[in-house]
Amino acid sequence: MIGFGRIARGLALMGALMGEPMFSQSIASEANRELPDWLQVGGLFRSRFEGFLNRNFTNGTNDVHFVNRLRIDLTVRATRWMKFILEGQDARIYYNRSVPNASPFANPMDLRLGYLQLGDDDHSPISLRAGRQDLNFGEQRLLGNFNWINVGRSFDAVRLTLRHLRFRLDAFAASVVIPTSSGFDRPQTGNNLHGLYGGIERLPLGATIEPYILWRLQPHQVAESGMTATLDFKTIGLARRGRSEPSIMGLKWQVKPDPLDLIGFERGLDIG
Repeated sequence: MIGFGRIARGLALMGALMGEPMFSQSIASEANRELPDWLQVGGLFRSRFEGFLNRNFTNGTNDVHFVNRLRIDLTVRATRWMKFILEGQDARIYYNRSVPNASPFANPMDLRLGYLQLGDDDHSPISLRAGRQDLNFGEQRLLGNFNWINVGRSFDAVRLTLRHLRFRLDAFAASVVIPTSSGFDRPQTGNNLHGLYGGIERLPLGATIEPYILWRLQPHQVAESGMTATLDFKTIGLARRGRSEPSIMGLKWQVKPDPLDLIGFERGLDIG
């Protein structure tokens, strides 16, 4: 059984913190009025009360817990076309019993974002972003920062954006950051994702067509033969956004070494 006392404590804590977002926003607004235009601060505090019954279909594995997340960000705009972004994140969990004090529930204060941006990726014909950053493509159905979970996700990446009239192309090389409860969060060496993500905008019915190629490399994977190798996984697809429900269609294939030096392929078609 989930104790009423645990629920009451969680609800009381949530009520006490409901005013935090407005309070934090007012602090940032007051601070920014005193700061020069090239330097701005901001932040976000989010809290949530969660619970479940019979986790993984196992009787008695119940849990009620409270999670919160604090993000503090700093923007330094050196020139009209160059800026630095820094963001720290502290994510915590309380009253938990069966879920861990680890990602995706908790991650002590660490660097979530830290990158240099040259140009404006929404308006400039060419822009570059390098460092720890968010990557969101295909409305996060393909690749995203999973902002709805408590810790979220970020990437150590280099991203180049090209724009011309109705056309856009993003080229990136990235490694997902692995949250840890101790030490500085870092990506796994060799766990890389490369991609080209295009866009053709302002089509009839307000549609946008987005062709893409994604290439995933991940070391130390065990093949069917039992040998350890690097996963080599590629996806080619097409996404559509517009007034109707968005859809994604993709062709995936996987290349993996085997003892006979042959190349195996796995293909599948995803439409949805």
